[in-house]
Amino acid sequence: MIKIIDQVFIRSLDVRNAEFVPLAFVPASAVAEITRSNDDGGDICTVSLSAVVPFRPVILRDNLAVRIFWDSRRRSFDFGTVDLPVRFDVSEGDKIEISAKYKCPESLMSF
Repeated sequence: MIKIIDQVFIRSLDVRNAEFVPLAFVPASAVAEITRSNDDGGDICTVSLSAVVPFRPVILRDNLAVRIFWDSRRRSFDFGTVDLPVRFDVSEGDKIEISAKYKCPESLMSF
C-alpha cells in the first residue's frame, strides 16, 4: 500500500536519550510504500520511504529510528532499532531527494 505522508519524525540512535525531531520536506513529496510478505523465516515487512527535502539535515548521517504519519495524522508507523537502524540515501541535483528501504520481521514493526 502506498501512503502520502503528512509528517516524518526522526530520532538519532547514535545519541543517548535523543528525541524524535520533525524532518522538513517539500509538501506532498513524502511517500511510503509498505508491503508484507512471507518467507521461510516468517512474516517480513518492507518500508520504502522517499521525500524531497529543502536542505540536507546533518542527522541523516546517523543511524535512525523513523516515525511517519499519514491519513491526516490519524495513522502512524515506527521503524528502526539500535540493532537494525534506518539509513537514508541522499541524492543531490536540482533538488535533494532522500530515500530509505527498511526490511525486517513484522514482529519488530510498530503500527
